[in-house]
Amino acid sequence: MRCALHVIGTQGDVIDLHSESSFRVFAKLDIALSNYPLKVLHEYALDIKQALRTAYWVLEHEVPELANKVDSSIDRLMLLPMAARVLIQLIGKLKPTNIYFSSYGLREGILFYQMPERIKNLDPLIEACRYQEGSSARFPGFGEKLFNWILPIFSNLEKDDIRLYRAACLLHDTTWKAHPDYRAEMSFETVTRTNLGGINHQGRIFLALALMSRYKKIGPSKNLEVPLRILGENRAEEAIILGRAMRLGAMVSGTSAVNLKKCKLYKKNKILYLNLRKSGKDLAAGLVERRLKALADGMNIKYSVLIT
Repeated sequence: MRCALHVIGTQGDVIDLHSESSFRVFAKLDIALSNYPLKVLHEYALDIKQALRTAYWVLEHEVPELANKVDSSIDRLMLLPMAARVLIQLIGKLKPTNIYFSSYGLREGILFYQMPERIKNLDPLIEACRYQEGSSARFPGFGEKLFNWILPIFSNLEKDDIRLYRAACLLHDTTWKAHPDYRAEMSFETVTRTNLGGINHQGRIFLALALMSRYKKIGPSKNLEVPLRILGENRAEEAIILGRAMRLGAMVSGTSAVNLKKCKLYKKNKILYLNLRKSGKDLAAGLVERRLKALADGMNIKYSVLIT
């Protein structure tokens, strides 16, 4: 059973499956059978009906049929029926409402417990994004400045949203080396495929859509098939608005922290204000104003440019 299951942890109505082989293959199979659009195993979630449906499907089919659905070794596929039986028994005994798959296993757990407390307490998502910014962005460090600049227009954010917004800003310019025509798509593909911890599939798609919106205009239905399936319409709109805010900040400052200090973005009485210094008054017209209008339209409020 070593290759079928390493660790099982339960948290309330949830089963977390940490596996090196059979349960990972089970998740891959379910992704294929359900035509799920995001091919990332970590934090892949199943409700119980779907998990049982796939488990019984495994028991009803031979190994060659399994091989046609999922790319894995024959040795692992031969153990998949055993994993399905174990999962059925676990569901019957523990009666969870959801199952989450983890790409981490015993090795990562042992390493984690050997870390100093200060390292354990770091946010894995933010640290990964900071590393990516430091290695790939034109101006490392600007992402945090951009986050603080746009934050005043987003009121009542939940704690999890704050970290997603910060992560998006850290990643906002990490695909700048790509051709401008492809930066939006590359941003989306990078976030949906890269190795990120501390984030579920909904958060991953939120980040990807926000970064796509940072580089191109996204309409109500254009480019939204995958995000809408995973996020829903309202959440997708929030990601697009975040992307437009980042796009405005990058445009008005030229991704320069010094220039960003010379202007202020805030919201008051359902009006979005961009406050520019007199030295930057030439920015009040043209592309910057169009970016401001697009952001205000997404927020369904008016906008105004102030020169002080």
